Amino acid sequence: MNDSTLDLKWNPDAVSVKGLSLSIGGKHLVENTNLELSKGQRICLLGRNGSGKSTLFNWLATKARHFNIWSSYLVEQELPPCRESALQMTLAADIERGQLWARRAEFEIKMEELGSDGCTEPLSDDEFKEYQAVCEELRARRADADEPVAAKILRGLGFSEEQMRRPLCELSGGWRARVALARGLFMKPQLLMLDEPTNHIDLAGAVWLSEFCKEWPTTLAVITHNAHFVGNVCSGIWDLKQKGVRSYKCSYNMYMKQLASDSLASASAWEKVEKQVAAWRSKGTPAASKLADDFLAKKAAEGIRKPDRGYAPRFLLAEHATTDSREKTSIISMADATAKYTADGPAVLRGVEFALYNGSRVSLVGANGAGKSTFLKMLTGELDPVEGVVQRKNGLRVAFFHQHFFHDLPQEMSAATYIRSEFEKTRKGTGINTTEEEVRKLLGTTGMESSTHTIDIRHLSGGQKARVYFAGIAASAPELLVLDEPSNHLDMETAQALLDALKAFPGAVVIVSHDLSFLEELDPDVWLCDGGKVEHLGHGDAALNKYIEDTLKEPEAVEPPARTPVREVAAAVPEEEAARKEAKRRAMLNKFFDSEKRKRLATRAKRLEEEEEGEAIL
Repeated sequence: MNDSTLDLKWNPDAVSVKGLSLSIGGKHLVENTNLELSKGQRICLLGRNGSGKSTLFNWLATKARHFNIWSSYLVEQELPPCRESALQMTLAADIERGQLWARRAEFEIKMEELGSDGCTEPLSDDEFKEYQAVCEELRARRADADEPVAAKILRGLGFSEEQMRRPLCELSGGWRARVALARGLFMKPQLLMLDEPTNHIDLAGAVWLSEFCKEWPTTLAVITHNAHFVGNVCSGIWDLKQKGVRSYKCSYNMYMKQLASDSLASASAWEKVEKQVAAWRSKGTPAASKLADDFLAKKAAEGIRKPDRGYAPRFLLAEHATTDSREKTSIISMADATAKYTADGPAVLRGVEFALYNGSRVSLVGANGAGKSTFLKMLTGELDPVEGVVQRKNGLRVAFFHQHFFHDLPQEMSAATYIRSEFEKTRKGTGINTTEEEVRKLLGTTGMESSTHTIDIRHLSGGQKARVYFAGIAASAPELLVLDEPSNHLDMETAQALLDALKAFPGAVVIVSHDLSFLEELDPDVWLCDGGKVEHLGHGDAALNKYIEDTLKEPEAVEPPARTPVREVAAAVPEEEAARKEAKRRAMLNKFFDSEKRKRLATRAKRLEEEEEGEAIL
C-alpha cells in the first residue's frame, strides 16, 4: 500500500480512514476506499473468499498497535502448544494483571525467606509501600474474581473443568484456537477483532458466543460466515465488493433489505439510461452518437452504470441428482449399534437405534467429543460397529463432506480434470459422455473463476477447494449427503447458496453445523449425541432451541476452582518444580503471618500513615 496517499485519524472516540489501498503479491484487493469505526460499534466485514477481508483486518490491527490509542486484540489463529493450561493462558492474556501478580509474588517470596530467618524487618519502608500499592491495585481490579470469569468463558466455549486445566500441548489445534478466542474475550480490549470465531466451536458454543458478544462493552469487528452470529450481534456492516468497502449502519437484516432495494433502484435507473441511449443511437448520426456517449459518461460520474451481474454462486446438487424425493424408502437403519475406535478401547457410542429415509433432513447436535463424527462415519461405512447392525440400501451412493476434505482432493490434478473424473465414475457403463462445457459450467456456477479451472488444486485457496469438492459431490449424483461443518470455508453468499441447494436436493441430508440460522432454515429432525447415546429430540426450531437452552443453562453451584499460582502464569515452570515451590511458599507464608507479626505489620502501616499525614501538614 502507499501510505503517502492515506488519511488516517485515530482518536479516543473513532477511527477514520480515507484513501486506503491494499494489495498482496501484485493483486489489488482494496483501492482508494474509506472506512469509519466509532467507539462501541459492532461491525461485520462481509465479502467473498479472497476479496481481502483478513488482509484488511491485519492492516487495521497493525495500525491499532502503532497508534496505541485503543487497546486491541486480533484473534485469528490457534495458540502454539505449551506447558501452561488453557485457564492459565487465558488469565495471562491480561499482561498488566500478570505483572501485578508477579510483583506481589516477589514481595511475598522475599517475606517468606527473610521471615523464616527471624528477621523483623523483611521489607524496607519503600518496598512495603509498593507492596501495599500492588495489593490495593489488585483489589481495585477485582483480580480475585478473574479466574472464575476466565473459567466461565472457557465453559461457554465448550471446555470441561478438566480440559481447562490441561496443558495446551495436550490439546488439538481446534481447542487451542478456542483458547486464543477466550483470551480476547477475557481481556475486553477497546477493539476486539475476530476472524471466523465460530469455526472451531459447536452449535451451542456458537450461540453462547453470539449472546456474549451481543452485550460487548467496547468496539467489536468480526469476519464470519455465520448468519445467526451476524444477525444477533452486529450493529453495522462493512461490505467489501469490487475493491471498495461500503458501510451500512444497520443490522444484518436491514442490510439485506437495503441490498435488495439498491439492486432494484440500480436496475430501474439503468433501464432509463439504456432507453435514452438507444433512442439517440437509432438515429445513426455522429451528433446523436456523441450525445449518447456524453450522456453515458455523465451518468457514470453520477454513479449510474450497468448493474453488475453480481456474485451468485450455485450448487447444482438437485440438477445432477437421480433420486426421486417422492419415494420415502428406508436407505439406512441402525439396530443396537456400538462403535469403538480400537477393539480393546472404550465404546464411543452404545446401542444406537436410528433410521434414515430418502428425502430426510437430519441435524446432529452435541458437544465436541460426544461422538458426532463417529456417528457420521458409521453412516458412511467408514467405521463398522463392533456390536449391532448397520444396514444400507444396496448400491447406496453416499457423499461425505468432512472438515479435512482437502486431503481427499488430488492436489496435482486440475479442478476441471477432477470434475470430469467424478462425472465419468458416476456414468460408467451408461454411455453418457462428459463434455468440457458441462465440466466448466458446474465449476463456474459454484463461484470458481474460469482462470482457476485448469490450475492444480494444490494452488487453490481453502474456499476454492471447498467449491471444487462440492462440484465433485454434485457430479457423483449422491443419494445421501453427510456434511460435517460444510460452511466453514465458505463466504456468506456461498453458504446461502449451499443452503438453497440442500433444500432443493431430493435425497437425504445428515448435517453437523454451528450456524443456527442455517439449521433453522433447513428445518431438520434433531438428534443428540451425548453420553455415548444418540437420541431423537424432535423437529425444527423447537427442538434446536430446546437443545441450546438446556446446554447453555447455568450449572449448579460447584466448588470454585483452586487459584492458579501467579508464577505459573508469568512463566512456564515444570510441574514438579512448580508444585515444590508452591508448597514452600504457602508453608512460609503461614509461618510468617502469625498473629504477632500481623500486629507488627499493622503497627508499621499505622506509623507510615501518621508520617505521611505529618508531611502533608508541614
